[in-house]
Amino acid sequence: MLIKLINGVLAWLIIFLFAGTLFAQNKSPYTLAALNMNALSSPEAEPVSKKESRSACQGPYIDIRYPAVITSDGRKIIEIQSPMRLDIAFVKREAGDSVNMNSLEVTGKKGWFSKRYTDRIRPYVDGNMINVSGVSIPSGTFYLQVSIADVAGVRTTEEYILVVR
Repeated sequence: MLIKLINGVLAWLIIFLFAGTLFAQNKSPYTLAALNMNALSSPEAEPVSKKESRSACQGPYIDIRYPAVITSDGRKIIEIQSPMRLDIAFVKREAGDSVNMNSLEVTGKKGWFSKRYTDRIRPYVDGNMINVSGVSIPSGTFYLQVSIADVAGVRTTEEYILVVR
């Protein structure tokens, strides 16, 4: 019962964030046309590997395990279907300190609107992972920012384009 309530609240909050942007004119370069979705299936579009440096920072790795992250024109793109499944692991770097999950920050953006989802994501945190499953969100193209630090305070921030079909 509690899980259904949390899923429902999370779904409504995501819908509220993204539905509000329908009334704003979106001048974002991250539209479906600008992303050239055909490029995602081209040989140049490669999945991002865990060993590849995805951030200039030396904080923990942000490892999106499901779905695959595709790079296209230097952008990190996540394609999902609603209801969505999203699995993210936060991995200590070889020379770094342990991951501080209390430092987790998740922000969603569309057009001019931005919303922190950290508190709504916390129920899905399991150890050093986030496992979200079965949450319905509206279709569209959104901006997702995930940030995490190690216990020494060294932070990694990754930005993704989230395409929901």
